[in-house]
Amino acid sequence: MNWWTVVAPLIAGLALFYVQRIAARADKEAEKAELRHRELEKRVSSLELKVVAEMPSREDFKDQSRRIEAIASTLSEVRDMVIRMDSRETKG
Repeated sequence: MNWWTVVAPLIAGLALFYVQRIAARADKEAEKAELRHRELEKRVSSLELKVVAEMPSREDFKDQSRRIEAIASTLSEVRDMVIRMDSRETKG
C-alpha cells in the first residue's frame, strides 16, 4: 500500500473542509449584507412616505395663492391711500 493512498484523501478532505468554511463565511457575510440592504430599504421607504406626507397639496398651494393675492390687494389699497394723502398734502 502506497502512502499516497492514505495522504491524498486526507489532503482532499482538508481542502474540501477549508473551502466549505470559506463558503459558509461568505454566506454569512451575504446574509448580513442582505439584512443591511433590507433595513436601508425600510428607512428609504419611510423617508419617502414622510416626504410625501409633508409635501403641500394643490389645496395648500391654492390657499397660499389666495393669501398672497389678499396681501397684494391690501398693499395696493395702502399704496393708493398714501398717494391720496400725499396729493392732499401737496395741495393743502
